[in-house]
Amino acid sequence: MLIQKYDQFGDPLYFPISDNYFIGDDMRHFSENTKDIQYSASDYIRDNGFTGFVERFGLTGFGNLASSLLKMLFPYLIVLVPFGILFSLRVFTQDKDYMKSIWILLLISLGSIVIPFSIASDMRFIYHTFPFLIILSTIAIQRIVKHGLSTFSFSEKQKNFCLVGIICVVIILSGTFTLRIDTPDKLLNQERIEFSKILTQKFSGKILDVGDTLRLLTYTQLQDSPNLFKEFKTGTYDFVVGRQSNLFASGNMLERTVLYAQSLDELIEVGKEYDLKYIAINQEQSKTVWYPYLTTLYDEGENYPFLTNVLDTEKMGFKKFKVKVFEINYDKFILNET
Repeated sequence: MLIQKYDQFGDPLYFPISDNYFIGDDMRHFSENTKDIQYSASDYIRDNGFTGFVERFGLTGFGNLASSLLKMLFPYLIVLVPFGILFSLRVFTQDKDYMKSIWILLLISLGSIVIPFSIASDMRFIYHTFPFLIILSTIAIQRIVKHGLSTFSFSEKQKNFCLVGIICVVIILSGTFTLRIDTPDKLLNQERIEFSKILTQKFSGKILDVGDTLRLLTYTQLQDSPNLFKEFKTGTYDFVVGRQSNLFASGNMLERTVLYAQSLDELIEVGKEYDLKYIAINQEQSKTVWYPYLTTLYDEGENYPFLTNVLDTEKMGFKKFKVKVFEINYDKFILNET
C-alpha cells in the first residue's frame, strides 16, 4: 500500500482528503476556498478546548472507525472474528510471536486512521485490514474443527461435519446478505449518462453539484477521451482526463468544484471569486448535507433573478433523473444586493 501511494501520489503517507485534519469540517477539506487554510491541533484546542479536541478527533473518530469496521464484518466475519479474537488471546497451538505480530500490525494500522475517520467515515480506508481479520476468523475455525472445545470431545467425523456446517452457514449468510443489494435501475443510470453527455457537450466552466447530480461526469469524460483509460492525471481532490486538462485551461471543459459557504448569498460571493458558473441540483435532496440552504432551490430557483435555468431534465422528457442546472449572473446578483 505504501509503495502504491508513493507511485501514484509521490507520498507513501498520502491521505485523499487533506493534511489539514484539524479544521474539523469534512466539507472544508474538499472545498476550493477552504482546503488550504492552515489550522493546527493547537488552534482547535484554543477555539474549542482540550475536551472538545478529544471528543472530536478521539471519540468521534474511534466511534466512526468501530462502526465502519463492524459493518465491514458482515455477513459472516461478524460471527467468526469475535471467537478468533478470543482464541488468539488464549493461544493454544499457534505461534505466540506470530499472533503478537498480527495484533501489533492491526492495532497500529487502525490507530493511525482514527483522526482521518473523525473527518470522513469511509470503509475504503480500512480495506487493508481484511487479511488480518480473515486470519483471526480462520483461527476460530481451526480451533473448533481441529481441536474441538474444552466442553466437547469431537470425533474425526464430527469435526468434518462441523467444518461442512460452518461452510454452509457462510454460504447462506453471504447469499442472504447479497440478496439485500438492490438491482441497478437501468433507466436511471441511462438518464444519468445522457445528462452527463449533454453537460459535457454544451457547457464549460465550473459547476457545483447539489444532490449527487454529477456522479457519471468523469465516466463520460473518460468515454469521450481519445485515450480512454490509457492516460489520465490524478490530483488530490479529483482527476482530469488526458488532454482534456488543456481543454479546461482554455475554458472549454466542464469541471466539478466544491465551495464552502453558509448561505446562498455567501456561495454566490465566493463563487464569483472562484469562477463558479453553474449550480446543478437534484430534485431529491435526501443526501444534501453540504448545502442545506439549497434544498429548496430546485422548486424556487426561478425566484432568484441572478439564477437562470439553462437545463431542466424533466422538460427534456427524463422520467427518473430530475435535475435543474442554473447559470449564475453575477451582474444581476450585484444589482439585486444593491
